[in-house]
Amino acid sequence: MDAELARLAVSGRTYAAVEAAQRAEAQQQYQAQERASVPIAAPAAELVNVPSFFSSPVGWLEATLINAGRQNETVRKVLTATLAPAADKLISVGQTRQEVVDAVVRGYEGFKIGIEATGALVSYSFAAVREGRWEDARRAAAAWWRLPGATVDAITQTYDEQPLLAQVGVSMAPGGDLIDVAREGRRFVKGEDVDELVLGLSVVGLVMDLGVLDGPLPDPADAGNLAAGGIKAIIKAMPDGVSRRLLEEMLADPAQWEELVQTINALMSHQDELGALLRNDEALAAVIRTGPEAVDLVARYGDEGVALLVWNQGQAQEMLRFLSRTPDPAGDLASRSLQALRSAGRLADVGIGSDEAAEIAKRIASACTQGSGERVVIGRWVDPSRWAEEGGGYLQEVAERGGVYFETPPGLYDALGRNPDLAWEVNERFLRNQLERGRPIELAGDVAETLQTAAPDAFRRREIEFLLENAGDYGYILDGNIWGIP
Repeated sequence: MDAELARLAVSGRTYAAVEAAQRAEAQQQYQAQERASVPIAAPAAELVNVPSFFSSPVGWLEATLINAGRQNETVRKVLTATLAPAADKLISVGQTRQEVVDAVVRGYEGFKIGIEATGALVSYSFAAVREGRWEDARRAAAAWWRLPGATVDAITQTYDEQPLLAQVGVSMAPGGDLIDVAREGRRFVKGEDVDELVLGLSVVGLVMDLGVLDGPLPDPADAGNLAAGGIKAIIKAMPDGVSRRLLEEMLADPAQWEELVQTINALMSHQDELGALLRNDEALAAVIRTGPEAVDLVARYGDEGVALLVWNQGQAQEMLRFLSRTPDPAGDLASRSLQALRSAGRLADVGIGSDEAAEIAKRIASACTQGSGERVVIGRWVDPSRWAEEGGGYLQEVAERGGVYFETPPGLYDALGRNPDLAWEVNERFLRNQLERGRPIELAGDVAETLQTAAPDAFRRREIEFLLENAGDYGYILDGNIWGIP
């Protein structure tokens, strides 16, 4: 056959003619082997390179089909029996239906081949019956019987392996959601569990395809199609856990749709962080629950931001709030917090009393020193969500007037083994650091009242008692509620 191709090329025949001759010979060989019931020798399992979907949609689908045929005998026979003899027909169909093709090209050009292939196979089957080619008709019928399952399995597997953005691109294309519809239908036929959420979003996407077919200008249908595609791609990649149940709840509540769409769009814009979050169910749920600002926050800190969320997944929501409210002009809050958490684990191991413990406590205290300025603020810690009911304590004072303060990231007490003595060791080291710097230290509240009302083990009481006993050694005196150097 190679010699024949060379002769045709030299004689001036077109490349298309050469290809047609090659397909015809391959089909004749296939028919002869089928009639003789001789098994077709399996080709070498050498796979072709698959281009990215966005660089070449047609090339992606073509290479996918080639590889599917080389890896699966049933798929190979189906493709050979149906698509090879119809190749020339496909070209003419594409040329005579240019107006349809133009609409398809705007989305997923590969679907043009699928649509045309189906039409060509119908024509081929009817022609075989009409002309009495019963053996060809029998093989075409067998191909129809095997084609859906084998090809759907091959195509959907490759589709699911594409990057999330590529999957969204396919979903945005006219008819692109049919891949997921076909996959879920295939699962139903095989008696497997059907992902009703993916199926429902695919149907929504098919309806929204009208936004692509009505012209190139964006419209609400396009936005809905993009949102459905993004949500579906993330749902398929996420584990069946907290984050998926949260998405299901939000999809069932129209009041949350706008924020959900904004969050999904933000996640799709930060693929690296999304990939890490998809491997940590609780952290992903915390980000989705908080909204798009949480995505931007995690993206700001990159790998360290994700690491903080997954440090203690049960406190991921608290960690997001901590990162959001804590001033960070140097941009090192995440790295300092990670250092504190890791050092806390070591401090829990060595305990109190050693030189190493003192150095670790100093390192943690430094990493948990927040804010800026020349005054230090201490007092009662109050969660910002309760400021209106209980007063804001020292956090509100700092938020309104600025200052340096001590606050540990969520999970640090757990990392210390929930040992109050270790926690106080770190807190005391913070106070000593500030006394050594000569900064004035102000209590957000009243010293006398706090000594009367606070519990003996409350850290704000212990801070006051420590300063009353030790601040004088550094040249400080108490004036009202402020310790300072005259």
